Amino acid sequence: MLTHCHSYFSQDRIAGAATEINALRDAYNRGESPIRESTDVHAICDLVKSWFRLLPDPVFPAASYHEVMEAMSKCIFLICIRLHYDG
Repeated sequence: MLTHCHSYFSQDRIAGAATEINALRDAYNRGESPIRESTDVHAICDLVKSWFRLLPDPVFPAASYHEVMEAMSKCIFLICIRLHYDG
């Protein structure tokens, strides 16, 4: 279970397909809601990451790095526990 969680949440995760990411971005820019049940979760993550990179200021200031990382570790642990018990 922990191996699965690590591979899902780590930076070693699979990148989304560039064509799907671009199609999602274009659809959102046209005002559409393109995410469906079959949409690749990795493409969605990459699209969101690309939007964060465009922000003039970071979402979390550099001074809060350690607090953010601690909160993320706790969150990931809780998600892994839930995945384990929900099957």
